[in-house]
Order: sequence, then structure tokens, then C-alpha cells
Amino acid sequence: MTGKDLNLSLVDRQDELDALAERLLSVPAFGVDTEANSLYRYRARVCLIQISIPGQDYVVDPLAVDPRPLGPAFASASVQKVMHAGEYDVMCLRRDYGFQFRSLFDTMLAARIVGLPEFGLGALLQQYFGVRSDKRFQRADWGQRPLTDVHLTYAALDSHYLLQLRDLLQPELARHGALEEADRAFAGVCRVFWHAKPFDRHGYVRLPGARALDRSQLSVLRELYLWREATAESVDRPAFRVARPDLLVRLSQMQPRTKAALQMLIGNRERWLQERAAEVVECIRRGREAQGAVLPAEPGRPRRRRQRRGRTYQRLNRWRKDLASQLGIRVDQVLSSESLELLLEHRPRTRDELASVARMDPAQADEHGEVILELLRPAGGDG
Repeated sequence: MTGKDLNLSLVDRQDELDALAERLLSVPAFGVDTEANSLYRYRARVCLIQISIPGQDYVVDPLAVDPRPLGPAFASASVQKVMHAGEYDVMCLRRDYGFQFRSLFDTMLAARIVGLPEFGLGALLQQYFGVRSDKRFQRADWGQRPLTDVHLTYAALDSHYLLQLRDLLQPELARHGALEEADRAFAGVCRVFWHAKPFDRHGYVRLPGARALDRSQLSVLRELYLWREATAESVDRPAFRVARPDLLVRLSQMQPRTKAALQMLIGNRERWLQERAAEVVECIRRGREAQGAVLPAEPGRPRRRRQRRGRTYQRLNRWRKDLASQLGIRVDQVLSSESLELLLEHRPRTRDELASVARMDPAQADEHGEVILELLRPAGGDG
């Protein structure tokens, strides 16, 4: 990509952000994209918000300013937000700043609906504007500061063409008679919110290569797996950057008993393991002494309870599938599998309990709450 068409402003002062927030309320639409640091932090966060209007591109630095004054523009029904594959952006902005969303156009969904063979942003920019994506920064750490001009240009170009792309795809949607289908899909993106995936303490048994381990080796793997997660959280790094899964399995097989043996096995490239060699060796010792403690069996349920849970699950699952089909959105945009499991576990009885238990935002609870609560009540024959 080239930045020759950009009129780029970095927004890293609060007065600049406040002025931008006010300006956005007076425009009919703006393009928006975000950059996060999920590849580099245990607790990912939004690191840049790119906003484009005709003739002007902004890169907001939310590490330097409070972006929450932008909230009214995102929630406005009269200001359209144009995104590409906006679901993740919406989830992150809602998670970090509590933004609500109305009036959204998603260029990726539009491209899919009209049947384009390729609908990635890079492919669409190449097709419509002859612009080639620069892939050097796809895995950049956007939480690092200071930002270079090259980084800012790359980020701004992700939002720069979105309004023009919408103008090209909107007539195609009309030509295909797919405007209503697209509106339903766009509305579905507005409703998504972040689901924090809980740590699975038994996930070690699903690591690549774990099935080949014996019970003693699995016991060591369990200790290393739990240590890795605790370490990742404490140093705010993704777990895979503390230790790769394949390396955990290898250590479980070889079981080095001293720091010297561990260092010979892992070499000099595994910095986190080198710095915490004593902790790793201690994990291996605990695993060896645990005498093959592995994944415990799921506690049994009375037969009637299992049947009742199964029927309730079937009702909820059938409802969310039917609604997703009607709205033209994915099933998990109606109700995520995690939320469904939480509902079955806690059985909320009121709207407030529902929003809390299932991690639903107020809009979702208002829209679907009564139906969900009714489906959770025992039906005839549920016992």
C-alpha cells in the first residue's frame, strides 16, 4: 500500500480526541478499524483506533487518550460505521470502552453476500483500487511506543478505503436483491460482545502429542501446563510465548531433573524457560511424584438431571439456530455456546440474573431475555 492519498492525523491529546468525537457526530458515515496486541499480551487491549472520513484519516492512540467520548458516534443511528470484518473490532471496543453500536456496514459481509470469490480486505483493495497490502506489519506489536510514520500509515490505510468500498458494494447488494439480508447481518455484528474464554485446567490432554504420553508423563505435562498459564498471566504474555505446546510435551517426555539438564534440552532461544529453570524443574518433580494424576472423570449426574439438562439444551439450541437463520447471522451471534452452558449451569430466573450469569449485554437481555427465561423453565415431562 502507499500513503500518498492519506491526510493523516495522529490523535494523542485529549482535546484532539474530544474535537474528533464532536466532528464524527456531524458526518453521515466514517470508516473504522482497530489494532490490538493479542499476540503479545495475556490481557489484550485495543492499541489503535483508525477512523476515516472523506479527505481526512485519523489514528487515535487509546494508550495516550481516553477514547470513550467517541461512544456517542458509535451508538448513533444517524452516523453509519463502515468496517471490514467488524465483529472482532466491535467486541474489543465494547469490551475495553463499553461502546454500543448501531448503523453498521460491513464490507466483508457485503462482499460475501454478493458472491465475490475473495472477500479479504487485501483482495478487495487490489480488485477495486489496484492497491497491494503491505504484509510486514500484520503481526506487529501495536502496543509498542513510539509509533513510526510507517506504522501509522499502514494502520490508517486499513480504514482509508472503507467508505469508497461501501459505495461500490451497496449497489451490488441492491442488484442482487440482498439489501435486507445484508442489513440483518450488519445488525448481528452490532450485537456481538466479548466472551472471555475461561482457562481450561484440563486442556493439557488436548495439546498436540499428549495422547502419546503415559500417565506419569501426563502428570508432568499437567504441572507444566498449569505453571505456564500462571506465568503467562503474571508477566502479561500469551501462554504460547512463555512455552510452546510442543516444548511442554517434549519436557514431559524427557523430564530433566536439574537446571543444567533443562538448559541442555531447550537451548538458548527459550528465554522464559531459561529465566525460570528452577520453577520448571520443580514442576517436573511435582508431576513425577503425583503418581500419574491426570484428568479426573466428570462428576456423575443423576439420570433425571441429565435428561432434564439435555431437553433444556435442545430447546435453547433449537431456538438460537432458528433465530440465527431468520436473521441471517451466525448461531453464536444470537447466543454463544459458552453463554448457553452458563445458562444450563446456573438456571437464572430473572432478567438481572440472566444478564449476569450469561455475560449478556443489556441490549441482548432486553431483546431475548423473556424467551430465554421461558425456555429455561421446566417443560412438561422435564421432571
